[in-house]
Amino acid sequence: MNIWFAPTNSSHLDKNIVLLRSLQSHGHQVRIACADEVQDPIDHSPDKIRKSGFTFEMVHAPGFPPGVRLLWGLIHSGKLKRGFRAFLQSHKPIDAVVFGADTMIISRTFVRAAVQQGIPTVLIVDGLVLPNLRQAPRGLLEACRRAKSFVAGCVAWLVLRTGLRGTSGVDLILTVSKSCAKLLAARCPHQRVRPVGSPEYDDLAMRVKREDPSAVARRVRDRLGLDDRPVVFFAHQPLGLPKAEELRRVAHMAEGARRGGGVLLVKFHPRGEEYPAEWQKLAESIGLTTKDVRFIRDECTSIECCLLCGICVTIFSTVALEAMICGKPLVAIHYGATPSTLPYGQEYGAAYDVYDDEQLEAAVTEILTDDTTRRRLVEAIGPMLDNELFGLDGRSTERMESEIMELVRERSGDAHKQARSSGSGPVD
Repeated sequence: MNIWFAPTNSSHLDKNIVLLRSLQSHGHQVRIACADEVQDPIDHSPDKIRKSGFTFEMVHAPGFPPGVRLLWGLIHSGKLKRGFRAFLQSHKPIDAVVFGADTMIISRTFVRAAVQQGIPTVLIVDGLVLPNLRQAPRGLLEACRRAKSFVAGCVAWLVLRTGLRGTSGVDLILTVSKSCAKLLAARCPHQRVRPVGSPEYDDLAMRVKREDPSAVARRVRDRLGLDDRPVVFFAHQPLGLPKAEELRRVAHMAEGARRGGGVLLVKFHPRGEEYPAEWQKLAESIGLTTKDVRFIRDECTSIECCLLCGICVTIFSTVALEAMICGKPLVAIHYGATPSTLPYGQEYGAAYDVYDDEQLEAAVTEILTDDTTRRRLVEAIGPMLDNELFGLDGRSTERMESEIMELVRERSGDAHKQARSSGSGPVD
């Protein structure tokens, strides 16, 4: 079979590389395509992708300005679609296009082009665009009101609208957890949605069993120059909130950590525009020193932070699951521009849900100082992982490949039947 994989950024490539290699090992031709006009050149340099061992091609959209970002992608989506359509037509026959995407504007345009060509399409959603679908604002004004910021409201609304539309016409949506699948199926009732787990999380579970977490934590402490106090890890996401509001949230977490005898570690997203030195100065302006809070960006990975920390605080599902696989108590933030609606707390008791800054501060202190609370959260992780992620059984790649092959066989059979009924195909 001839299969194309179209990632939105390098993290999607990294997460799905095991699936691509498995498909290739079973005799399928797997190639990678992405758009040079819309991708970050650092994210998707040809050399990086070729090193993965796969054939790589850029998709060119004629007349489209190079190096543009999301706004240009929205304005010029017609040019993008024509470029994607021409690319697909020039590489026929194609048995399937797999999108390792977040259903944002750019990938949505590529998805629609494939759907219109009648090519079987698969969308792998890692959960990042799903957290607030259950509480989606009804309009842009409501989104801005909730976020208390025009910019943040626009970002939240844009993610929701493009995310939902991005699934239109897709034959198969694969997602990490059963809760994400249930949420997507409710909002996209005409699509086939399947939970399959994640090869990345399967590998992390094996790593946690294989390595000594305390040794990893010690190495990270030494690298960051941290003392032996418990670490409260906050996985920051660039949501467009006013800095004053984000700084206030940091101050509450730092105070909760201080009262619990710990220190706050804030890790910025690698592709965000926040810089540790700038934020350290902002923290100092409200009386927080490096003994209270540390800001980092690329000094270590989120998984290393999860292995290091005593508590993880986050909004989105990726870091939340990483923390729980590492056996760490989770605090889930359910307020702000993009509130979490992940069920780990409500349904499983595996997360401490908070709905304002005061609750966030109190939760951090309680988990650091109350053994009963901490033990209750950790003990609930196992049943949650068993139900949501198939117990991390190491078979996620097998499930993903099986679903893709089943789709291709179905579509091939439908095409054969259609050809027979029209008299253009072979007759027994």
